[in-house]
Amino acid sequence: MDAGTFVVQFAEVTLDMGRGRLIGRDGDVALRRKSFVLLCYMTQHAGQVLTKERLMSAVWPEVTVSDDSLTQCVHDVRRALGGSGASELRTVQGRGYLLVLPNQGGNRPIAAPTNGMVPTQLRPGSVAVLPFAYDPAVLPDERIWLDGVVNDVISQLVRLRSLDVIGRDSAFALRDVSGLQAGVTLGVAYVLAGSVFRADRDVVLRVDLVATRSQSIVWTDEFRTTGLEIAGLITVLTDRILSVVLNGIDWSERNLARAVPDHALTAWQAYFRGLDAFAQYGEEPLLRARHYFALATRIDPSFVSAFAALAECQATIARAPFCQDQPAERAAAQRSAEQALHLDETAPAAHFAFAHTRWLLGDVDAAFRHARRSVELGPGYATGVAEVGFLAALNGPPDEALHNLARAELLNPVSPFLSSLYIDRATAHLQRGELEQAAHWAQIAAARPGGYALLWVACAILLAASGKVDAANRIVATLRKDNAPHDWMRFFNPPFNVQGPARHRMLDALAVLDL
Repeated sequence: MDAGTFVVQFAEVTLDMGRGRLIGRDGDVALRRKSFVLLCYMTQHAGQVLTKERLMSAVWPEVTVSDDSLTQCVHDVRRALGGSGASELRTVQGRGYLLVLPNQGGNRPIAAPTNGMVPTQLRPGSVAVLPFAYDPAVLPDERIWLDGVVNDVISQLVRLRSLDVIGRDSAFALRDVSGLQAGVTLGVAYVLAGSVFRADRDVVLRVDLVATRSQSIVWTDEFRTTGLEIAGLITVLTDRILSVVLNGIDWSERNLARAVPDHALTAWQAYFRGLDAFAQYGEEPLLRARHYFALATRIDPSFVSAFAALAECQATIARAPFCQDQPAERAAAQRSAEQALHLDETAPAAHFAFAHTRWLLGDVDAAFRHARRSVELGPGYATGVAEVGFLAALNGPPDEALHNLARAELLNPVSPFLSSLYIDRATAHLQRGELEQAAHWAQIAAARPGGYALLWVACAILLAASGKVDAANRIVATLRKDNAPHDWMRFFNPPFNVQGPARHRMLDALAVLDL
């Protein structure tokens, strides 16, 4: 962090790190130099529990001091902060110290810049991934591996072709700058910043996605592992951090788009309004999603992600019970997918959309080919990974299905479509004859909130095929009670047309259900 550009407001005093001043109601508050350094360092890492060792290394980097020196500095800082000092600078028994800014509660806060205002125009979808800040106790070999994770995250984000990603050299040049200041300097909407420190034998990586305009942390995560395991966890760490970036941006942009009136929407905002509606299954939200995706493509005819999302939405409507002209909707979905692919053949979303529409039209081979291509182009593209898993669950091989479905959830653990993912996992286990596992995932899918008739039909059939007939018939009774429109043969006809051993088990299950 460039402390020279930051001012932080505490309950009773103001810390001006650039000018080296702590200002109270009656003027400057006296604070010894090392105590001031401690306060600045803890402010830069507010919301984190800092060990004594880490604090002593930061405040006295070249000399060895006793715990008493740190204790005295902590006492000085609390006194200088005033009556709220003890609540703002807390002792965490057996772990160290925690500084909490009053206006941010228990979150890790970010101070606001006093010079270099946030630019009025930040590029939509722009993001920078900063190199991690390392505690002195983190070993050189560990730093090399973790710097490699940052490189991999940048590469994966670039390959998605849906975000404006700052290059590695520009990001690494800001190694010692805070997330917010990097966002201001680079003019990007979001910055991923992380810190790495040791806790006993573990290495702890904490990452925050910072929104430059609101000066807030919109998504966060923490990973803990032993130093020996880091090399073997590069892919997992990369996937988890990708999840932080993509889910954080998605959540933030949806919230921002909701506040914009329809007549003032940009293509980017219309796209996120569409995503917000598409996450809710039902006639009204699906039609609303289609409207916003189509609006985004009209505002920006080169918007690949909007065309891909429009194709998926149209494909979903085409197989919905309320659709009045399925052939027309299928054809519209195909045109949207073809346009996405025409605009950018290297975009994973374009290949996913084309795969999904080819599946809808019964061309399973082409669907597999383009779904796998979407993952080759963007290994971190959760939707493409899930599509490969979905197709493999219906048609085989089940091992490919289970691998991809598990990874899709790792990449997007808050997906609104997790219930469908669990149905696919149950189907893949049924293909392998693993009845207990199939029943397990079907029960999880059925228990999730936001269920609908098609989902419950799938759960009932899968449970009955796995030997859980009583549980299946309870779902049948619920469908009858709600008078929900449903089709028990839907999964055996195109486009689902489940194949392999699962098909036979599921057809046999219909005979034991109270239909």
